[in-house]
Amino acid sequence: MLKWLGIIAGVVIGIAVIIWVVGMLLPPGHVATASITLRQPADSVWTVIRDFASYPEWWGNASAVNRDTDREAEVWVLEDPRGGRLPIEVVESDPPRRLITRIAADEALPFGGTWTYEIEPADGTVTVTVTEQGEVYNPIFRFFSRFIFGHYTTIESYLQGLAARFGEEASITRESAGR
Repeated sequence: MLKWLGIIAGVVIGIAVIIWVVGMLLPPGHVATASITLRQPADSVWTVIRDFASYPEWWGNASAVNRDTDREAEVWVLEDPRGGRLPIEVVESDPPRRLITRIAADEALPFGGTWTYEIEPADGTVTVTVTEQGEVYNPIFRFFSRFIFGHYTTIESYLQGLAARFGEEASITRESAGR
């Protein structure tokens, strides 16, 4: 019995070491871009994207979003359904075309980066493109982010929620990967 416990423990430790080594070999940075086209005016889409406090009404990744009034910059704290907290700072706001946010400095987070939202109107529709330029600092989390969760998961969830907010189906196009 002890022999089997030792074998199992060795296998578990071996897998953890492999995950850590592969994570160390992966680059910390990545770029992921995805877009959808909606039959909405750009101003309406901009209003919904810019209203962070309303995200819990239409995006399943947000259970609450509140303004952090303790900071000089415009920072919103997104709470996810599992209790995690993510501070999001508005870096650039150019209505109704472009919004850039970044994860505000928080040493407890194993990742960071920016999201760039671009809204391009054309012939009664609008294309919404979200580009994540992310970095994953922890090699174990980097492994899981790359091979298990995927870099597109959160962007695609966001775009699906946005489309649903307007009563539309999301036909998501991935535009780039890597870095």
